[in-house]
Amino acid sequence: RRVELETIAVGSGRVPYPALHAVDHEFFDRPKVVGTPNVGIIFFDRASSISSAQIQAAEKHFDAIIVGSAWNAQVLKEKGLRGIPIHTVLQGVNASLFASRGGRPDALRE
Repeated sequence: RRVELETIAVGSGRVPYPALHAVDHEFFDRPKVVGTPNVGIIFFDRASSISSAQIQAAEKHFDAIIVGSAWNAQVLKEKGLRGIPIHTVLQGVNASLFASRGGRPDALRE
């Protein structure tokens, strides 16, 4: 167990615990500490920010990806992410505070 903690402290190696990694929408590089499972978490707002090279890197370096919206999951699937599971964690939107670009608060419910 001490070696595992030293691995985490040094910032590189493999640990027998789940590892959650915040993934930058520009890089899906191999994390320095690799867990079991190794899970990437990404939230993005532009489909154009995800490339085929990033999809290949995600499939190579992660056992699963967590995204912040159904739209994020759809974009990753459309870009070709099929080799690992995509899990969606919905955050929700308070429609009384935020309106769609069309100005209709009820449009968010559609």
